[in-house]
Amino acid sequence: MDEEIAEFIGIFIGDGSLNIREHKHSYEFKFTGNPRDEVPYFDCHVSKLASGILSRSIKTKILDCGRSVGLYFCSKEFAGYLATLGIKSGPKAERITIPPLILKNRRWAIACLRGVFDTDGCFTLKKNGKYPVITFGMKNKNLLIQMGGVLKQISIRYCLCFDVPYFDPRLGKTYTKHYLSINGAENVAKWFDLVGSNNPKILKKYQGYKSLL
Repeated sequence: MDEEIAEFIGIFIGDGSLNIREHKHSYEFKFTGNPRDEVPYFDCHVSKLASGILSRSIKTKILDCGRSVGLYFCSKEFAGYLATLGIKSGPKAERITIPPLILKNRRWAIACLRGVFDTDGCFTLKKNGKYPVITFGMKNKNLLIQMGGVLKQISIRYCLCFDVPYFDPRLGKTYTKHYLSINGAENVAKWFDLVGSNNPKILKKYQGYKSLL
């Protein structure tokens, strides 16, 4: 384990999937993002992380008939490594958590949070673009509680809100989601100083905000 692997696991937690078909000896990893604004993130960072970890070239691809950009690769070895950490294949939206091994090391835990943020977090500006907020909205309550624990260790104030009704207009259904938010200039600045981001889309927005201060 190192910081790069911890961040990559955070990226997997945020936007990755693993499909294992042992009868076909298939161990398929897929990481996806928005092709409109996340090509640089996958090109310049995620693919390099994956290539270094797997010791072979992993390139960014257009996936899902153009609806996604990301990575697709097979690795029995990496799937086995994740299994030793407690991460298995199959649906993960409500059950995946940060492995205990990562949580035991502050640097690894921070790196993992950065990966989750870059893929599943949101940086927005409210009150006429003057009030910064970082938000995570998930079905996974336990993951947010873990993230809150890491934030407490590094003295970043946050708010948790559970069981919030969420209407999905695509499916016409209402679901329950849970939220972790980091509010205000001081706390958001601490996040970017201590945790940071490797997603150019997020960094550009944050730098734009700072230029107005």
